[in-house]
Amino acid sequence: MTVAYEFPKKAYYGKVMPKNKIYAYANPRARITGLFVREVDKITWEYKLSPQTINVPASGFVKEIQAVSYTHLTLPTKRIV
Repeated sequence: MTVAYEFPKKAYYGKVMPKNKIYAYANPRARITGLFVREVDKITWEYKLSPQTINVPASGFVKEIQAVSYTHLTLPTKRIV
C-alpha cells in the first residue's frame, strides 16, 4: 500500500467502523446499500486529527479531520466458455 500522508503517531485511532454508519448518513437507495455491503469488506478509522490528538487548535469550519481506509472485496467474475 502506498502511503500518501504521514500523520503523527499520536493521531492514530485504528478502530474498525461498522459499514452501516457510512450509509446511514448518506441515505442511499437499497441497491446502493446492497452493493456497498457486498463489495466493501472493512472500513478502518485510521487517524483523527483534532486539537486533542495533535495539539493544534480548531479554527473556522474544520473542527477535525478523520482519515479512513477501506478493504475492497474482489468479487468473482463470470467465466465465459
